[in-house]
Amino acid sequence: MDEQTLLAHRTLWGEEAEQSSDTELPALCADEQLLYQRLKQHHWGVNVRLEQERISVGLRVGVAPDAPGRMRPDSGLGMDWIQSTRCI
Repeated sequence: MDEQTLLAHRTLWGEEAEQSSDTELPALCADEQLLYQRLKQHHWGVNVRLEQERISVGLRVGVAPDAPGRMRPDSGLGMDWIQSTRCI
């Protein structure tokens, strides 16, 4: 997830009951890693959490609906699929 997406969905934020002890997540790209670090440092509040499943498919930023490897919202799989934009 990128910072723009996080900030655009403040109304959907929750609170993480217990913050992860991981200092880095190696699978994240540089922008995602920066966002993770800011969340851990309580940059926007204590234990901010945004579950990607709560974000409307139509509102996800940087997602081209017909890009290779993307699932279409009308694929019959419902809203339970999430595929990262991976810092493209």
